[in-house]
Amino acid sequence: MTPDAMPNTLFNKGDSVVLFRGPNVYRSGVFSALRKDSKWADIREHDGILRPHPVEWLKHQKKGDRQKGSQSQATRPKVLEPLPDLECHVAPEI
Repeated sequence: MTPDAMPNTLFNKGDSVVLFRGPNVYRSGVFSALRKDSKWADIREHDGILRPHPVEWLKHQKKGDRQKGSQSQATRPKVLEPLPDLECHVAPEI
């Protein structure tokens, strides 16, 4: 990861943050505190629930950063087309 792509990991209580990695990418919230294990932080998400997330997945949220569910059509993952029906051959019993 280049230095420009590295997230700013200096967070203060009340900072707006966004997840940029992991299964909840683009989810935003408010930094609450580091946990006992300083690799994890408590984030108050917009539903009001306090959830732990790895600090390395967080960055400060800037105006214009996307939130979960607001991906543009161009950045949404492509829907995979179903595979055609394939014939299934079963080996005869010996």
